[in-house]
Amino acid sequence: MAHSKTVRDAVRTAYVHEGLPLPRISELHGVSQPVIRQWKARAKKQGDDWDRARTASEVGARGVAEASEAMLIRYLRQAQVLMPKIEDDPDIATADKIKLMAMLSDSYSKMTASFARANPKINQLTLAMDVVRLLADYVMENHREHAAELVAVLEGFGPTLTARYG
Repeated sequence: MAHSKTVRDAVRTAYVHEGLPLPRISELHGVSQPVIRQWKARAKKQGDDWDRARTASEVGARGVAEASEAMLIRYLRQAQVLMPKIEDDPDIATADKIKLMAMLSDSYSKMTASFARANPKINQLTLAMDVVRLLADYVMENHREHAAELVAVLEGFGPTLTARYG
């Protein structure tokens, strides 16, 4: 089904300036997510990178510190969705679950470190997450038999860290 330029423009505006996720845009404008992704890819080839425009829009509207915080929050939401999927998947061995969770923690640490200069509060959260990662590494190396328990404890502790530092 061909969509009008008005619909394509509305979809771009919803993505770039309103910051809506693709599923919501699809629902609002009656355009499938694969079609929206095609439009994004086509626009990018023509020099209109929707993702860059979205970031610029966020920074312009909020300032660097707020835009960085919003990006970090989006990442946290994704991590919160991913963590239970890792934990609940019966096809992933416990040791592999721990490795995946450590990788997620490591990527979180790297991401927050890159934003630490923009917001001192993020810098505190980065330090706290680094300590947690060091603890997880220590348990994996020295007390592997307690790794599953640590995963359960850290899952409950994550929101406490975020509430205090994030």
